[in-house]
Amino acid sequence: MSRLFSVLARCALPALALAVAQGCTPSDDDDDNNTSSSSSGGSSSSSSGSHSHGGSSSGMSMGGSSGMSMVSSGMSMGSSSMSMGGSSGMSMGSSSMSMGGSSSMSMGGSSSMGTSSSGPGRAMLSINGSYTDNWNTAHTIAQDTWVMTFSGASPTTFTIHEYHNDADFLVAQNDPADPYNPSMWSRIDWTYDATGALWYCQIVFNAADQATAAANTSAVRTDPGASGCGSFAWNRLANPADLEIIGSYVDNWASTHAIAQNAWVMTFSGASPTTFTITQVHNNAEYLVAQNDPTDPYNPSKWSRFDWTYDAAGALWYCQIIFDAADEATAAGTTTAVRTDPGMSGCGSFGWNNLTP
Repeated sequence: MSRLFSVLARCALPALALAVAQGCTPSDDDDDNNTSSSSSGGSSSSSSGSHSHGGSSSGMSMGGSSGMSMVSSGMSMGSSSMSMGGSSGMSMGSSSMSMGGSSSMSMGGSSSMGTSSSGPGRAMLSINGSYTDNWNTAHTIAQDTWVMTFSGASPTTFTIHEYHNDADFLVAQNDPADPYNPSMWSRIDWTYDATGALWYCQIVFNAADQATAAANTSAVRTDPGASGCGSFAWNRLANPADLEIIGSYVDNWASTHAIAQNAWVMTFSGASPTTFTITQVHNNAEYLVAQNDPTDPYNPSKWSRFDWTYDAAGALWYCQIIFDAADEATAAGTTTAVRTDPGMSGCGSFGWNNLTP
């Protein structure tokens, strides 16, 4: 095998570079149409469309669907592309040729370039960040780890071995210190609902190996807030700075409410929409501060404070406790909303308004 590497390094590659420089292409007789090739120092080249992880995931394929890793640096050999047989060719122009790095060169096979979870040139995991879920569990998601800290418990780390931003899932190995499934494997799917809220589902948490975890595709994304994660709903991941009541609602007076991160738009029956521009969000205390629309027919450019709460049945209620404050600080300091019985009282002289999705 070492002699083969030596021959390729001293003869095949310089000849190939010369052929490109002279505008030549190999004849059909030169094609290598084997279905697999030797691998030295790593695994086969990455599969089409998904991120591959673990080991040396790249190499040079000389006729098959798997590649041969030869050296650790890439080499650009010209501005034109060359096909040397098979269904995909070798690009030797705008992209470089890697002989053992994180991308692969196909010289007659069907392999293509993916993105590894480690090494230079990888794509970033699309959901990196810090979140709190609907069970008050803290989540810190980094490129290679997902750390969950359940209320009153020590952090649990899941080591990420593969992720697929295009298919919205990752595979990770459980922490060896996990009290329930140490060193087993998990697959975690994520999705976004119609309002843009992020949800996750740990569809399997006790797989025997990475491949078994990756193959579990049973998570259903249709209605993550209600079902689809085995026998349960998915869990919502909210950034601490994200307004937790983002969504579209109808209240008990048939007014519509479109609540986004930076604006609350109310449309009263028969009237034009009124926009409140959100300047402060306080999820823990369940209130926000917003400036009224300059076109508000009653209190243009004044300031409002909106409180929200949930009753015992889980229904969402809101109270615009002040709507005509002279400035932001005055609105924020109006703390007179009472949450005891929102359906009956507590919003000044009135009850709160129910918001139904």
